[in-house]
Parts: sequence; C-alpha cells; structure tokens
Amino acid sequence: MNDLKLYWNNRVQQVGHTGWMNRYVYTLDQYARLKVIRKIVKDLFDKTSIENALDYGCGIGDFSKLLGSFAKDVFSYDIADEVIKRAGQQRGLLSNIIYSSSEEQLNIRLETKRHDLILSITVLGHILDEMKLELILQKLKNSLSPNGYLVLIEFVAEKSDQNNYQKFNTSEKWSSLFKYVGLIVEKKYSMDVPNNPTGVLYKSLFSKLNVFLASKFDFMFLLLIKKGKNRIDNSNDFILEVGPLNIQKKLSIIILKR
Repeated sequence: MNDLKLYWNNRVQQVGHTGWMNRYVYTLDQYARLKVIRKIVKDLFDKTSIENALDYGCGIGDFSKLLGSFAKDVFSYDIADEVIKRAGQQRGLLSNIIYSSSEEQLNIRLETKRHDLILSITVLGHILDEMKLELILQKLKNSLSPNGYLVLIEFVAEKSDQNNYQKFNTSEKWSSLFKYVGLIVEKKYSMDVPNNPTGVLYKSLFSKLNVFLASKFDFMFLLLIKKGKNRIDNSNDFILEVGPLNIQKKLSIIILKR
C-alpha cells in the first residue's frame, strides 16, 4: 500500500490529478464520466433522497463534489494524503463533504453509517491483492443501506492482465467477486475509452491530430475542450447499456445492490 500511496502522491504533484496523463485527454474524458455518473445518480434517486454517500478512492474530488450536490452527507476517502489535500483545496463552497486519507476513519465510517450510495471510479482495479479486494467489497456491501447502490467504473478485459499498479479482471472474475461477497448486479453499461476508442464521438475527440494540437498549443487546447464538451453534452455515443459483463478492453459501469 505504501508503494501505491507514493505513486499517487507523485502523480498528483506531477499533473494535478490522478487520471490520464495527457491534460486534453483527461479533461474531456473526465467530463464525459461525470456526465454519465450524474445521469445514473439522477435516475437511481429520482423519487428518493440521498442521506449518506461515500466516494471510495475519490482522487482530487470531482465525483465527491457531484455527490455533494445530491447527498446531505458525503465521506470521501483516498489512500494518498497529497491527493486528499488537493481534493480539499478544490471543495469549493460545499461544506457537506469530509475528505480523509485515514483508513481508520474509513473503517469507522463504514461500520457506523449506512450509505444510500457508494461510488468508486476506477479504483478497485488498483487493489492487486485479491483477498484485500474481497474484504473491501464486503465492507462496502455491508455499509449499504437496504435500498442503497454501489456504483463502480472498472475495466473489464478479455484476458486477465496486470502491471505494477493496476489489475485488469475479466468479466468472469468480476462476476465471481461480486457473487462471493453477496453483491447483485442490477445494471451494466459499457463506456468508450480515449486510448482505444470504438465509437464515432471518441474516435473524433481523441484523434491523434486533436491530441497533438491540444498538447502543443494552448489556444487549441481551449478551443478543442470547448467544442469537445459541447459535443459530449449533446451525445450519448460513448455509453451503451449491455447485458452480460462481456465488454473487452472497455470501461464497465456496474450498478450493484446487496
């Protein structure tokens, strides 16, 4: 875990966040992810309110702030103290979010609160130890309220793969993990990825030319970001509802219940 803390602390000091290294790619893809999660939260809680929410592996807090606009109380956890420091600096006017890098505080929160919504965005794949991953999933499940949801975004790979800081599980593996801890998959979506796009929108937004121009010239960065956000606002091309977890090399958005 200390290696992961060091990795993410260095990452946030280097690029200011924990996402894609390229500023243009990160800005637009994060904007698209936020759009998707915002819609999912609105749909799930159309007729009910959110009392308690948890952002597990919150990074610099983009999704925490989204949760803060829906929930009365938000707890946002990340293992890296520099990342949490950056998240706190960007909290804005929201006073209903608690940011913490303390595992002890996280465990107390999980044991004493029941959450209507728990969010975890491309975090669980970085937990390389399977027993620890199972334990965390179990804790998150146990902390859900009776009608609560656990919403994940994770990579689903055709074949299992792993590097020094991330593990790519197959659909069968994810399904097995969820079943083992007693989580029920309610709905799944596939989301396009900028480094290997298949949809029309992402192929256009993240063409080699666009990425080059946005990286080389600041005025092109601003222009392409403005145009890109407008296109994302007016398109759902990058997200697709799916049946079984059979997405290959894509991000899977998974909605689970206990």
